[in-house]
Amino acid sequence: MNRLHSDPSLLPCPDFEADAYSVSRLTLVSPTTTDAQAADLLCAVWVTTSEALRAQWTQQVADDQRLHLEHQHLAEEENVRLSETICINEEAAKNDEKKKN
Repeated sequence: MNRLHSDPSLLPCPDFEADAYSVSRLTLVSPTTTDAQAADLLCAVWVTTSEALRAQWTQQVADDQRLHLEHQHLAEEENVRLSETICINEEAAKNDEKKKN
């Protein structure tokens, strides 16, 4: 699944009755489907797609937060290990110094 780069809930539904969408509507117009019904159909498809993208965005944000917390936890563990290593090395150096004296 492709990563979304912006929140789809910020996008308004286009005005499918506008001239810019006349070609899209024309492909749907038939003896049983009017131009207005074609615009409604395009809107329904847009809403369905938008809902799926919003769910994907919500999941993506949750996954990003989880990964951030995992990385933060791993970094904290690494800092603890480094601190312990420094303490061990300092203690070993002190013991070596005591042995020399």
